[in-house]
Amino acid sequence: DLVPHIGSTASVAVADLLWGGSFGLALLGEGQFLDHPTAATSAEILAQHGIAPLQLGPRDGLALISHTSFSAAISALGHHAASRVWSGSQTAAALSLEGFRGNLSPFRPAVIAARHQPGQAEAASDLLRRLQGSQLDQPGVARRLQDPLSYRNVAQVNGSVLAALVSLRQTLAGELNGASDNPVVLLDEDTIVSGGGYLNPHMGVCLVGLNHALVQLAAQTVGRCTKLLLSRFTDLPNGLFVDDSNSAGFSPITKVAEALFAEISQLATPPIVYPSAMADGVEDTVSNFTIAAKSLLQISKHLSRLVAIEMILAVHAVALRKVDDDIAPSLRPIAKRIRACSPPLAEDRSFSAEIETVAAWVRAGDFAID
Repeated sequence: DLVPHIGSTASVAVADLLWGGSFGLALLGEGQFLDHPTAATSAEILAQHGIAPLQLGPRDGLALISHTSFSAAISALGHHAASRVWSGSQTAAALSLEGFRGNLSPFRPAVIAARHQPGQAEAASDLLRRLQGSQLDQPGVARRLQDPLSYRNVAQVNGSVLAALVSLRQTLAGELNGASDNPVVLLDEDTIVSGGGYLNPHMGVCLVGLNHALVQLAAQTVGRCTKLLLSRFTDLPNGLFVDDSNSAGFSPITKVAEALFAEISQLATPPIVYPSAMADGVEDTVSNFTIAAKSLLQISKHLSRLVAIEMILAVHAVALRKVDDDIAPSLRPIAKRIRACSPPLAEDRSFSAEIETVAAWVRAGDFAID
C-alpha cells in the first residue's frame, strides 16, 4: 500500500517525464511516498516494509519516465466518469419528459433517420428504452406538438456526447495498449530508432470535444430544470410547491444549477497549444491534453450534481401530476428512491444534502437501465 508521491502539475502531455521521474525515484529509494511526510527519502519507508529498492537494468530508466501513462490514466478515469454521468442524464431526461408530459415523436427511429448524425440514433433508442411502457406513448397524452428545444433535442445533444465518448474511447484504447516511449525498440528488426509516439494531439482533440459536448448537455439540463419550475410551461404550480405549504418551492435551486453550468463552461475552455522552447528549442511541440483530462473529471463531478437537480425536480413534477403509476416501469423504482431522499416541500429547506446524495448515485452508475 505504498503510493509514490507525484505532483499534480508537471506534464505538458509530451511524455509524462516529471511524473514518471517522481514515480521512479520513489521505487529507487530517492523519492517520496504519500502519507509519509517525515521520511527523508522513500528508502526509509521501503526498508520499514522489507522492500529492497528497485535496481535498474538496461533501458529501465527510460521505461520509467518516457511515456504518457499518467495522462492516459487521468483521461480514462474522466471517460469512465463522463460515461456514468451521460447514463444518468438519459434517465434524468426520461424522468423530465414524464413530469413535463413531453412529446416522444422526436425520438422515433424514422424521425431520427431523416437526418443522420453520429450518436443521435443510439441516444434516442436508449431514451425510448428507458421510457418503454410509459403512458406518453399513448395518443393525446403529450401536452404539446412542439416542446421546448431542451426536451425536443435530447437525442441530438446527448447523442453528440455519446459520439465524443466513442471517439475518446478509441484513442484511449490505442494509448493504453501501445508504446509511447522514445526511442522505439523494434524487436523484429533488432534495432532501436527514434519515434514520436509520446505525442498524442488526437487525445487532446477528443477530450476538448467531449468537454464542449458536455457543456451543451449541461445547458440543456438547465433548460429542462427551469421549464419544470415555470407554470406557463408545465401547468403545475410555479416552483413545484405543494398546495397549502409555506414554501417558495424549488425555485431557489436554479441559482445552484446556473452556477454549476457556469463552472462547467469555464472548465471546458481548451488548453493552450503553443510553440515551446523547452530542451533548448528541440522540444518545440506540446499538446497539453492533460489539462483537458483534469477538466473532464471536474466537469463530470459538477454535471452529476446538475443531473441530480433535474432528477429531483422531475420526480416532484411526476408526483404533483399524480401520474406515478403511468410512468415507465423502469423509472418507477428510481422515482421512488429519489422521492424518499427528497420529500415534498412543506416548508423551505436546504437542498444540499439531497443534491449530493443523488449526485453520488449518478457517479456510482446507479441509474443505468439494462
